[in-house]
Amino acid sequence: MRRLAAALAFALALGGPAAAGPSADLARAHLEGRVAGAGLEQGVAALAAKAADPRDGEARFGEGLLRFARAVERWGQAQYGFGLRPPPGVPMPMTRLPVPPNPNPQTIDYAAARAAHAAFLADLKAAEAALARVDGEAKIVVDLNAVHLDLTSSGKVEESGRLGAILAAMRMASAPSGAAEPFEVAFDRGDAAWLQGYCNLLSAFLEFGLAHDWRETFDISAHRFYPKVAGAAGPRETDFARRREMFGDSSSLADAIGLLHTIRWPVVEPARLIAARDHLKRMAQLSRVSWAAILAETDDDREWLPNPKQAGAARFAPVGQEQIDGWLMVMGEIEAALEGRKLVPHWRWEKGFDLSRVFTEPRPFDFVLWMTGHAALPYLADGPSLSQADWARWQSIFRGNFFGYALWFN
Repeated sequence: MRRLAAALAFALALGGPAAAGPSADLARAHLEGRVAGAGLEQGVAALAAKAADPRDGEARFGEGLLRFARAVERWGQAQYGFGLRPPPGVPMPMTRLPVPPNPNPQTIDYAAARAAHAAFLADLKAAEAALARVDGEAKIVVDLNAVHLDLTSSGKVEESGRLGAILAAMRMASAPSGAAEPFEVAFDRGDAAWLQGYCNLLSAFLEFGLAHDWRETFDISAHRFYPKVAGAAGPRETDFARRREMFGDSSSLADAIGLLHTIRWPVVEPARLIAARDHLKRMAQLSRVSWAAILAETDDDREWLPNPKQAGAARFAPVGQEQIDGWLMVMGEIEAALEGRKLVPHWRWEKGFDLSRVFTEPRPFDFVLWMTGHAALPYLADGPSLSQADWARWQSIFRGNFFGYALWFN
């Protein structure tokens, strides 16, 4: 409660709208590619130099925005380089960025895949650190349809990298149908905390993966995602397009089963699991800070996340006080579970399991045994637990689209 009160007091101090200044204009120009001969990397350097002035909050916000965009761009470039083409319907967070086909992909191996994850994590941490330095009022207007990520490292503006279309493909916004139609968003202090929270969410996924050795899973399934895999097990007589279909024939079904069977990952860097839990807790804290700032706003200026009195620019789904209160309640429940104050239910057992101990007392992560309940046995405990009724209430609050709102709200 003390943290929430502090967040509310801070947000109320921000209050009304702020006019964009020179640093905000510079950040927008770099994001929209309107600085001749300069990409996101040069924009980061320019804003970082201005961010040295402690009075220039918009420079720090701009640096954070550019660093985040550059992190996603570099991840996309790495995946394009290896020719990523994920099978349809595979809900793996790190493969959702819609990179274009690569006619001449590089060969990938487990070490290269792991290095790409580590590089993405390092870039996200740099973006999060810049956003954490944003203090006071800040506003940066960006036309998301004018932002193009250079996913192919070609230096050219390509439709596949248009940010508005990428967000629409990932169901995080309802972008205007035409690329030429402006999709302006006025990112402000609440959005800075929101993006900082998103950095923590993505970092938690990456830390969890890097905490484990998933070489066996990579070796048996990578050929379904990448055209050229060093030492890959899989049919060489079929083309890559056919191999991408996870359930298209008996061979692909066998690989899908093999993939699930090999998700039994030994823990190789346990400290990363503690870091993953800390990132998730930080995400929940930042969500409260973000919504406190958003609720204190009195303007209505092309909002990314609107309060109930604002229209919003993303046009993803309605946002009322019920959804905001419900989301903050969910964040509180997540924090309670991560700290072991509330147990998490499993369909097989009457007792819930202590999620905190899953991170602090790790065992090999076995997907099948978690599904059957055997992996939860060492963590079962007595105490208050989340319930099916909680889940039903969340679904009701978010109109049957909890995961859609969660992707947007983080």
